[in-house]
Amino acid sequence: MEKQLLTKKNVYNNNNLNNMEKLTIEDLIDDLELKNEFIYVYLQGENKEGKLIKHPIGINKNYQDLEILELCEKKNIPDNVEFYIARRIHLDNQPCLVIDIDQDIPLEDIYTLYPFLQNTYYTEGNSIGFHFYISNFDLKDKIVRKQDCINSLKGDFINDNIWEKIDKPLYNKEINELTEENLKTIFKDYPIDFVKNKNKKKELKLKQELQYAYAEYKGDYNELEEIVLNIPRKHIDNYEDWIKIISILKKYNFKDLAEEISMKSKKFKKEQFDFDYEKKATFIDYNISTLFWYSKQNREKYDRIKKKYNKVNITIQNGISFEEVNKEFNKTHFKIINKSLYCRYENNEIIFFKPVSFKDAYEHKYYETKTTEGNIELSPFIKKWMTCNPTIRFYDDINIYPNEKDCPSNHFNIWTKFDIELVNEYKEDTESLHRILHHIKILCNYCEDTYEYVLDWLAHMFLYPEEKIGILLLLVSQEGAGKGLLFQLIKFMLGQSKVFETSNIARDIIGDHNAPMANAYLVILDEADYKQTKGGDGIFKNIITEPTIIINPKGKDQITVNSYHRYIGSTNNIDCPMKTVKGDRRKLIIRCSDELCGNKKYGKELYTIISSKRTQKTFYNYLIKRPNIDLFKSRDIPQNTYQQDIQFQFEEPVKDFIKYFVYNTDKEYNIIGSAYLFKDFKDYLQQENIKFEYTHKGFSGKILNLNLKGITKERKTHGVDFIFDFDMLKNEFNDHDSKLNNKNYCMSDTDSDTE
Repeated sequence: MEKQLLTKKNVYNNNNLNNMEKLTIEDLIDDLELKNEFIYVYLQGENKEGKLIKHPIGINKNYQDLEILELCEKKNIPDNVEFYIARRIHLDNQPCLVIDIDQDIPLEDIYTLYPFLQNTYYTEGNSIGFHFYISNFDLKDKIVRKQDCINSLKGDFINDNIWEKIDKPLYNKEINELTEENLKTIFKDYPIDFVKNKNKKKELKLKQELQYAYAEYKGDYNELEEIVLNIPRKHIDNYEDWIKIISILKKYNFKDLAEEISMKSKKFKKEQFDFDYEKKATFIDYNISTLFWYSKQNREKYDRIKKKYNKVNITIQNGISFEEVNKEFNKTHFKIINKSLYCRYENNEIIFFKPVSFKDAYEHKYYETKTTEGNIELSPFIKKWMTCNPTIRFYDDINIYPNEKDCPSNHFNIWTKFDIELVNEYKEDTESLHRILHHIKILCNYCEDTYEYVLDWLAHMFLYPEEKIGILLLLVSQEGAGKGLLFQLIKFMLGQSKVFETSNIARDIIGDHNAPMANAYLVILDEADYKQTKGGDGIFKNIITEPTIIINPKGKDQITVNSYHRYIGSTNNIDCPMKTVKGDRRKLIIRCSDELCGNKKYGKELYTIISSKRTQKTFYNYLIKRPNIDLFKSRDIPQNTYQQDIQFQFEEPVKDFIKYFVYNTDKEYNIIGSAYLFKDFKDYLQQENIKFEYTHKGFSGKILNLNLKGITKERKTHGVDFIFDFDMLKNEFNDHDSKLNNKNYCMSDTDSDTE
């Protein structure tokens, strides 16, 4: 019998190549921990070679598949064009590469030419051919993408990014690491192009700078810790492997974990570790995925860890019933009856949907049923989930309850624990604690009252989140004084999902599209100076203290939720940071010391310290043990001369002007037209170099609001007059030191003011 060729058309039916279970490109992404994003690709028109032109939408936007479809509607992309949803997989700085065979050739022939590709992951090409996923750490960054570079076949080598359709089948269950000899067999005239480096000095300088360009890890730290500690000891004993591993951990500021994994080696010495960590761990081209690759060498335990922390992928696969899809969907989606809303709650972030938009977002979801004839039919999932589903997950209402005892059983509670509360095992680090406390003292300019108040403010934030104290801390200094280091420490302790940072108060807090405030607990105001709050100061003050807040998700109905938000801010505007008046009970404005400005070494060292979970937990325990925090809400805000000086700038100048006018005017009448008085007021402001803006009408209103018995208002046909009783006014001012004799002055004018 003639041997059947294995081509793209019949490969799915070959039992030797098919896995026992159906896999897709999603499984490859999960297994190799590949960075990726959804993109929508529609095909329209042809190029010179007659191939369809691809139009991608959503690159670098981190959209979900449903958001991609919503975006297409907004862009009015025709329904009749051919399209597909794909994953754009980022291969740069990842432990894998792709060999793209770009011609229609039997798979068997490829394996004959390159037997070392057998058993490695592969998918079909997007049009013809195949994509083979391979691994090679040492050669990855030496080879650049180049068309038609493969020996005997048409194809190319891909190490930047690749598009894969999300429903594309995946074959095999592992990735092969190819040797240099393997690559010599594949590539013409190996090695092909090497990465060009025209300026090695510039590259070295950049590398030295980037070793401190810390990345943010958004995954599950507990999972990462187990994955790292699962790395076989042989890699820790091998210096080249070990230095890569701790370089990655340094890149993400996990020094504690780097030290813990290093201690597995008998060669470990604390002094040598500290030196290598600071000076030698400079490999910036590797990411977290490399740690997972090393950990996979202990595959059995690695699989147990991954299973333990496996995040459910709700993408619907073939062969599952409505009950199965419904069970997974209910884990992250639910209905709020009283607000007629649907919600998705995942990774401590909530997204609200109107019924129509929720249905549109998930109308592509389906489940499978069998007909009486035994055929498989696809049925729309979301319609049945919303309208005919006795097991739908629902709540009467939704709100924020930091104290779980306050949450009614029929309400969904958005509140989650602080990240630092999840850290149980740690070693106390008193030396780092003293460094943090000293840094806060510097920010408080060594003022003991302010320093103690700030620590109590922080302690109250962690201990009594259900009590809204309504006090903004504003740190004022020159750039580089270390304000951001304190903010970063708090972010680490609270967790990224509980912190919202904005430099646009008018838009993100006072404005109509403040959806991020729904998930936030601490709000960090960057450059929160007077210009940002001018005109909205009253609204802003209310938001700081009000027990509820209206959330306005863009394009969705607004909702009202409990507000326990804490506010802290920073500004470099020393002259006019924010409006504050005498007796201000909502703001503590702190003029920080500028002694750290320009001290980059200090900043790098302290950043490493605050990135340690051990340090964070030590500081947390110090805070929650501070005495009398339950009485903090009743404490007075400490006074400081800097804030008093700012308050003087913002003191209402109208009363001072009236006082000045009474004792220094040379008018000869006691009836003064409002227009003439307003002109004298503007002259007074200019003379005293006071920067306040008033309208004529606003000025007149301010005079009446002073409630001085010695001033009355009289409306005339020609305008408005103010009648001054100078003797009564002087008694009210209680000022007997005037050098001028008492005189009654009278002046009138024609004024069209109609207040």
